[in-house]
Order: sequence, then C-alpha cells, then structure tokens
Amino acid sequence: MKIKKRYFGLIGIAIFAFILYNLGIGKILQVLSGINLVFIAAALLLGLSTILLKGLKYKIVVKAHNKNISLLDSTKYFTIGFFLGLVTPGRIGEIARALYANQKINSLGKSISTVVFDRAIDLAILIAMGFIAALFFSLSLQIEVIPAWLLALIAVCFCMLLFLISRKNIARVFLKPVFQAIVPDKFKQKAKTGFDEFYHSISEAKENRKWLATAVGVSIITWIVTVFTISLYLTSLNLSVPLHFVFLLLPILTLVDLLPISFSGLGTREAASIFLLSFYGIGAAEAVAFSVLVFAIGYVVCAAIGFAMFVRESAKVDLGMLR
Repeated sequence: MKIKKRYFGLIGIAIFAFILYNLGIGKILQVLSGINLVFIAAALLLGLSTILLKGLKYKIVVKAHNKNISLLDSTKYFTIGFFLGLVTPGRIGEIARALYANQKINSLGKSISTVVFDRAIDLAILIAMGFIAALFFSLSLQIEVIPAWLLALIAVCFCMLLFLISRKNIARVFLKPVFQAIVPDKFKQKAKTGFDEFYHSISEAKENRKWLATAVGVSIITWIVTVFTISLYLTSLNLSVPLHFVFLLLPILTLVDLLPISFSGLGTREAASIFLLSFYGIGAAEAVAFSVLVFAIGYVVCAAIGFAMFVRESAKVDLGMLR
C-alpha cells in the first residue's frame, strides 16, 4: 500500500514526540529558564539582518533578469515565500513566491525564473558547505554524519536538474506528456506563454553574470552572519562550542531541515542537534533547547513577518491566470 506524500511530514512529528517523551518537557524548560536574554536579543538582531540580506540577494537576482524591485518588496516576497515554504515538506511552497513577485515583474515565467535562480544559489552553497562539513566529521572525528556518496549523489542530481531545466528543448520533451495530460485546454495558451517567458528569462540571467556573482557573494555573507547567530543561541544557553564547529553544524542542520519527512525540520533537527552536539559533551536536553531556540527565533520570527505580508498581499495578487 502506497503512503501518501503528505503523510511523510508526520515522521518528523513522531520523532519530536519520541524525543520529548524520553527527555521530559520539564528538563528542556529548565534549560530554557536559564537563558541569557542579552545574547538572545543580539541573535534576534542578527537574524533580522539575515532577512534583509536574503531580500537583497533576491533583489539582485531580479536585477540579473533585467527587472528592478525595491529592497522592501524583495524582502517582503522572500518572507512570504519563507512562510509558505515553512509549512510544506522540503519547503516546496517557496515557489509560490513567484505569484507575489509577479506584481512587480509582470511576467509569471520570469518571476518563476527569479525564484529558481535564487533557490539554486542557496542550494549550490549548501551542498558545498555540506561537503566541507562531511569531510571534517569524517577526517577529524572519524564519524560519517552524511555519507560522502550521498552528498556526491545530491550534487550530481542537482547539476543534472540544473542542466535539464536550462535546456528548453529537453524540458519541452519531458514536460509535453504532462502538459497534454493535466493542463486543461483553457490554461494551455497561458502555460505556453509562461514556458517561453521562463526560458527567455534564463537566457537574460546568463548574460548578467556579474549580478549573479554578486548574489552569490551576498549569500555567502548571509551564511557567515547566520553562523554568528547560531553561536549566540548556544552562548545564550551557556553552551561552549567552537565557532568553526558551528560553521560545520549549520549546513548539516539545514540539509536535515529540507528532508521531506518533517515540517520545518521538526523532529529531524532535534535529533541531529542531539547527535552532533554530543561530541562537545552537550546533553540531549540542552541540544533540544538549542534547537527550539533556532526554530522559535530563526524560523518563527521570519515566518510571522511572512504571514503578515501574506495576508496583506494576497488580495493584491492577480489570480486571473488561474481562471
């Protein structure tokens, strides 16, 4: 019997419930009660700065597509995408950001292209950071957190996917049966137009490599700021972890978050935190408390902003394309 994909997210919830049952909520609350609010305030400020940096990166990606949007709009659309991605396994909901960005870009195909490029930059850097982290854990600690072959497979699949997406004729061959089977006749002309706009936009972005390179640079800066933010979470709980280890911890936790077996990494992130932080003598309750902080401040704050923008902007989104 096949298990419906929407039930996969329940696996993470089950893991989280198991962890809470074994540790006891009281222990976790006791750890959180000793939190240093000064460090939390600093972490919150850095977290808000990363939201602006990610908005800036998306603005630059849009610029690479020969369109201009304000930093306020690009940040707003990023937070909306983050909120929608947070409530879907694997964050697939982020692609809906294109519908909102289309208010300023005025081309759905181009809007989708900007989101694809934005996410591709994030994933490429994440995979690279994941390789570095995996090598460190393997060579320095003699543990295989993520098998090298799995990361290599992810990298190969990612490169193949980018290649297929970037080749219009190949994509047309693969998508044509799907197009004929599931797209209603009244939508087909709009779908064809969007398809052509998407590939025209890809060509435009390829010609604006300096803007794409700038977006990559901003993304790397965002990673560095996030590392310091994560370090502040740990310090606020009086947990001593070297900064270089935090740099290696972050890509592992991010990869775990993307697994389509949980919502927002719930359960899987806690399990990974318990395992990885144990190498520095940090107990399970402390590790779970740290993971809760990551979620509550690093995720919920951004998602709350995104939800507010989602409610505000939904009435403005032109859904005529779906009629």
